[in-house]
Amino acid sequence: MKPILNLNQRIHDASCGNGIQAVALAKQGFLVSASDISANMVRLTQERAKKAGVSLAAFTASWLELPRRAEKYDVILCYGNSISHSLSKEHRIKNLSALRDALADNGRLVLDTRNWENIQNESYNLYPPREYAGRTFIPIYIWNFNADNNTSAVDIIFIEAGDNTLLTHKKRLTFSMFSHAELIAEVSAIGFEIQADSYHSAGREYTLILKKTAPSRDAPSQ
Repeated sequence: MKPILNLNQRIHDASCGNGIQAVALAKQGFLVSASDISANMVRLTQERAKKAGVSLAAFTASWLELPRRAEKYDVILCYGNSISHSLSKEHRIKNLSALRDALADNGRLVLDTRNWENIQNESYNLYPPREYAGRTFIPIYIWNFNADNNTSAVDIIFIEAGDNTLLTHKKRLTFSMFSHAELIAEVSAIGFEIQADSYHSAGREYTLILKKTAPSRDAPSQ
């Protein structure tokens, strides 16, 4: 397969978080913009871009709002397991359809997700330490899976190692689980061609590269 990204494309990071990915692309000369449903994340992205000395348009928007904007994108990135935060099958399909409608004809969506079939029986995950803003954090994910595949939750506990102290920070996120087969059926039904799929039954996550094949429809309602 040819490289997905080139310098002439309009690239949009549709789940930009604090902007690490979008700013890294902008520093390499890509024409990139970014959005997130969280205004605080967008602010962090803008601050990161300013500090890096790159031009990067970042704005607050849900996925459902993207098709209403004038610009259509050649590539949309949806990373960080973000699609799992759609809280039902119907909501997920609406979000995926909106991302497709925000693409130019033959545009591509790059989507990653956890392999829920592989991890839904786990109770917790301990991750290696991470550095952020000069501080060290150890993340622990405590899972609260819903057996009926409806809305589940995860409590994320960050243990911060300070000077002779340990601080804890806690955040709860909600999500819905889905199988690989379900996701493939959904993206195929709404007008995507699957160009690459890294799924493996033993893997913890996978990435799909999807090409838009159906023409854009009217943007879905909120």
